[in-house]
Amino acid sequence: MKITVENVKPHIGGIVQVNRANVCDDDVVAVCRDALEERGVLIFPRINLTDAEQLAFTDKFGERANFSKNVPGGTDADDDVYKITLDKEVNFAPEYVLGTWFWHIDGVTIDQPLPKATMLSARKLSPTGGQTEFASTFAAYENLPADEKAALAGLKVIHRMEASMRPVFREIDEDQLAKYRGMASYMLHPLAWTQKSGRKSLVLGGHADEIQGMSIPAGRTMHRTTIMGSERLGHALESAEAI
Repeated sequence: MKITVENVKPHIGGIVQVNRANVCDDDVVAVCRDALEERGVLIFPRINLTDAEQLAFTDKFGERANFSKNVPGGTDADDDVYKITLDKEVNFAPEYVLGTWFWHIDGVTIDQPLPKATMLSARKLSPTGGQTEFASTFAAYENLPADEKAALAGLKVIHRMEASMRPVFREIDEDQLAKYRGMASYMLHPLAWTQKSGRKSLVLGGHADEIQGMSIPAGRTMHRTTIMGSERLGHALESAEAI
């Protein structure tokens, strides 16, 4: 068999064992596509793909969504390759990366369709820490009590990049605010998002700023409560556990 997928947690995570030379084979991609839909996160231990190989694998899943060109460290990057780093020689504003240390969904503040997946490769590991944590927002929604699902139905959330940056700073000055507002749009997404398949997930994270039609304190309280439940019900997975 060219490929095997081993489940990691009850609702999230799959360890994929496949030969690097076969990763773009159509039958392998078909297995990966189905596993991604079911498991949410796939880990390819020590496969060591080059950027070109990873982009070729990306292209097997559909059109690339590039939203990194206008962010710090992305302007000089190779096409569709963004280096996630705190090194100021590469990224002149590493606080942007620090903003991603909190729960988030990639691309949610950009005026384009949400990406199917983000494909990451670890090029240089930290000697301590550095784990990327994931939670299934499908499982989180599915495990909510019926009354909570009913309470979330129809709610829409305003997502802003500046909201994801607030935990990084004690105070965001006007110049920084203008920069963040220029990098991304304010976007409105349903809190409970229905996929084409009919399956529902939650759209939440540090970029969620307020709930449309609710007072800011009430909306932010509801969102924080929901995100805490998502972390618990979605069975958070640290990528380092599976490697």
